[in-house]
Amino acid sequence: MAQLKNTTIDSTGFLQLPTGTTAQRPSPVAGQIRFNSDSGTAEFYNDSVGDWVASAGAGAASGLTATGGNSVYDVFSQGNTYRVHVFTSTGSSNFVVSAGGEIEYLIVAGGGAGGGGTYTSGGGGAGGLITGTTTVTAQSYTITVGTGGIGTDNTGPNGNNSSAFGLTAVGGGGGGGHPNASTTSINGQNGGSGGGGSQGGSDGGTGTVGQGNNGGGRWYAAGAGGGGAGSFVPTGSNTSPYTFGLEPVSGGAGISLNINGINTFYAGGGGGGIRPAYSVPQGIGGFGGGGNGAGSAGSGVPGTPNTGGGGGGSWSGVENGTTRANGGSGGSGIVIIRYLLSIGNSVNAVSNITNGLVLDLDFAKPTVYNGRGTTVADSRLNGLSGTLVNSPSFVNLRTHRSAFNFNGSNQTINIDPIVDSYPFTVSFWATASNGWNPGSGMDQLMNLNINGQRVSLGIVASPGWPTGPTIMYGGTNHWSFDSSSVFNGNTTDFFNLTYVIHGSNDSNHEIFVNGTSYALTRR
Repeated sequence: MAQLKNTTIDSTGFLQLPTGTTAQRPSPVAGQIRFNSDSGTAEFYNDSVGDWVASAGAGAASGLTATGGNSVYDVFSQGNTYRVHVFTSTGSSNFVVSAGGEIEYLIVAGGGAGGGGTYTSGGGGAGGLITGTTTVTAQSYTITVGTGGIGTDNTGPNGNNSSAFGLTAVGGGGGGGHPNASTTSINGQNGGSGGGGSQGGSDGGTGTVGQGNNGGGRWYAAGAGGGGAGSFVPTGSNTSPYTFGLEPVSGGAGISLNINGINTFYAGGGGGGIRPAYSVPQGIGGFGGGGNGAGSAGSGVPGTPNTGGGGGGSWSGVENGTTRANGGSGGSGIVIIRYLLSIGNSVNAVSNITNGLVLDLDFAKPTVYNGRGTTVADSRLNGLSGTLVNSPSFVNLRTHRSAFNFNGSNQTINIDPIVDSYPFTVSFWATASNGWNPGSGMDQLMNLNINGQRVSLGIVASPGWPTGPTIMYGGTNHWSFDSSSVFNGNTTDFFNLTYVIHGSNDSNHEIFVNGTSYALTRR
């Protein structure tokens, strides 16, 4: 190996760098530079962070380097590769940064416990949820994951706070309880999201602004559901008749995010306990780890660990008696950190997250669509496939910008069947050009068959209609919302859509767009 000192290279040609794959990297020495043929970029060994770092330019990231977390892995999302640090153990631990930069974070507190006692009790509120970005520097940061409240035969204790980077997510409020037969109903407790009130005239707890929602209250024959990060629980009536649907009794929905590489709900409220003699439907825990309320005599169901879900409320099974039952404990919280990863700087032990992914249609991959025929295949070989209907045109760029163009009328991709149930999540990129006016009012991008029911997903950009993602359920019922603030038109936008149906009669539809909850309106 030649050693050149104080050398000037004056030429219009080039300097040839050593080239090889990631596996062919030499034993590292500070200052080494080479061309990585796997990543397609020059890289150098940075001794201060103990890793190979991509050079500045196309595809290079900030070079942020850190350690800490119960698991650390790399994920591919929206065309970029990220490193993810997941903190699931309750208590405090450290996130140690050796080279700073910008991070994304999710902080979820522990969920509140459901109420307990002698009558029907309220569900626990979800732990507070905070998400955003910040810049970190080379230092050690304390990460705290809160425990859920522990269910008792009284008003449920609140969950414990989670914190990171000077931010605190507030523990979920406990559900109102009935400690004995002579006690009047008890309100749900305030918290990240409020706990549900116990049977009778009690009120729900108040959620923390920007972190959660209020719990429900004032239901005669059941405990109310606890609030979730995505939605509140309505306040009812303490008068007869005692007929009402799932909404007041079930926990509020959480929020769907994919910061960990999988579309995941966090921070759902706990369901309320019920009195079956009044034909009240069971209090279902909210999407995001909320525990179910007791559907018969017994304790409420605990919230799911590491979601911040609230615990379910109990029902003792004895009217005007002394038998007592415990509320379900709240689920513990979680902290997730991710940052854009420099190309070539990868964790070898774990690769992209695929758990739960049943269909991957990345049209840049020849295994998904080769430009001929009418079949699009699942790149992960899970056995599902789609059929192109009425020949939407394929834009073959052989990059992650490859796509299909739809005419806004009768072109679509049919996916049949999706062996799944509600809620379901679809992530995709979409562009609507200015002046686009589909004759049907909706461009059906994809038709899904879920449990034998047709669900059409589309984008609307037509006068008289809301602009943005739209659900068409059953082929005739259009459910949409005014999403002009999240769909710009004539730009390429990423959508992470989660479709939720509340109630057995499919009467209440909700959609989460990139983590924000919207009520869908029938059209």
